[in-house]
Amino acid sequence: MLLRYFSIIFLPIYLFGVVFTIFLFGVSLGSRSTNIWLITCLISILLDIIILQPLKIWFKWVILASVADEIRVWHGLLRERSKTIMLRSRGLMTYSNSLIQHFNPSCRAARSFPHLSSSRLLMSLNDHDLPIRFIMSQPTKFEIFMSTLLSFGVIFVVLLTLLPD
Repeated sequence: MLLRYFSIIFLPIYLFGVVFTIFLFGVSLGSRSTNIWLITCLISILLDIIILQPLKIWFKWVILASVADEIRVWHGLLRERSKTIMLRSRGLMTYSNSLIQHFNPSCRAARSFPHLSSSRLLMSLNDHDLPIRFIMSQPTKFEIFMSTLLSFGVIFVVLLTLLPD
């Protein structure tokens, strides 16, 4: 409730400050610069409404929904195997020099916070802990989508390079 009163009071003050700042910059920059600035702001708002927001909706409700099955499989595997992985007392240092442990950014971040249980789990994982290739032998929807997107991207770049100047 306090946040509502806070916003009722400070939102008009903030808007007044923004309008006053725009007016001061408009007077100091000149009318031509102010027009260019206003056009740029309008274009950015239109790009957000026309392109970015529909892309966010498409990504959230189409792309993420298409890989939900794969995420559920990964989650189920990790949930089942994490208990036994965390109870290991031997072989923890066997894969400490593995390239996947050094090049993977999440593993590098996990080494910075070893007191977290998820970090310890990431540092303890090796290639044989989650046998995902036996469960999902066919390409997933996400892999098909990414390969299609990469193909269209390559075609787009080639077409752009072939366009006349």
